[in-house]
Amino acid sequence: MKNAGMLLTALLMCSGGLRAETAVEVDGEEPNASAKIYRSVDKNGNVIFSDQPAEGASASEEVHLRPPNAVPMKRVKLPEAESQIEEDEPPEGYRSLVITRPEPESTIRNQQEPVVVSVDLQPSLQGDDRLVLFDNGEAQPGMALNTVIRGTHTLVVKVLNSDDEVLISSEPVQVYIHRSTVQNFQNSPGNGGPGVIGDPASRGGAAETGGSASSGGPAGAGDPAGRGDPARPSQRRPILAP
Repeated sequence: MKNAGMLLTALLMCSGGLRAETAVEVDGEEPNASAKIYRSVDKNGNVIFSDQPAEGASASEEVHLRPPNAVPMKRVKLPEAESQIEEDEPPEGYRSLVITRPEPESTIRNQQEPVVVSVDLQPSLQGDDRLVLFDNGEAQPGMALNTVIRGTHTLVVKVLNSDDEVLISSEPVQVYIHRSTVQNFQNSPGNGGPGVIGDPASRGGAAETGGSASSGGPAGAGDPAGRGDPARPSQRRPILAP
């Protein structure tokens, strides 16, 4: 029973090997059909299958197998890999950078809040790029002037990448900062300062001479005085006893 199992296993292995050898290749050439299988039994009674006659075996006989079913195999042609992988197109560069506020040659008077600087950038910021404001050549921490000194200020905005390389720069814009000082405030006329001397007053013309007064007519004569009544004698009053 054991020998029968080994024989069946050997036959299956040989059959599989023959199938592999009889498979039709792509180019149409058939495999070598002259391969043979030999069966022999060694001195211990073990059955041996080989493609060569066994030496020293009691008997070696050729095994005849039915031809297996051969299925033609076609090789599938795979498309050739692209020689070069298309790389992503680099990001479009910046076309323009313009300072829109404050306006060029503008004067800012007594500004109490920070002076905010606005720009128009085309296209918008990309990746790790950043905007940096320069006031008279000095980089500012943000896009605003926090401590503004009176006088002329030249503003420039630049786009820098992560390596601090300048990618684009705006045209410089000049603005003028004006601040009133205490001396200017005290010297104003409304705060006790000297008044502004005006022009001399114009002299008026001479007065005109008035006309003479008109003379009145003679006074009319009055009526004669009337005659008075004669005087009367006075009467004595009686003296009363105490």
